[in-house]
Amino acid sequence: MCPRLSKLLILLLPSAALLVAQSEMATLHGTVTNSAGKPLRGATLIVTDVGANEVVREVETTESGAYEVLLLKPGTYRVTIDEKQFDMLMEEKIVLDPGQVRLLNLKLTPEAARPV
Repeated sequence: MCPRLSKLLILLLPSAALLVAQSEMATLHGTVTNSAGKPLRGATLIVTDVGANEVVREVETTESGAYEVLLLKPGTYRVTIDEKQFDMLMEEKIVLDPGQVRLLNLKLTPEAARPV
């Protein structure tokens, strides 16, 4: 085999392995809004792997209320948002399959609106 081709293959193999590994991972994304449908900027989402009972990511929403959690292992997750002035939101049993890109839009309710 040509030395140049050998070197090229050595350089490309790790990249190919990384692409295969990424295709096995899942993505969770969406928008966080208030009860009026307005986006919530800077809300912190805590993503927990339920099987391992371990927080795997903490992400903050963008100015438009959007969030994206990349490279999650397939499994079952819980998403928690506990922001001041809002009731805590806990979305449970979020099952992610290999390669899945799942949309999960979340709406927070103001604390004052809690039923008595």
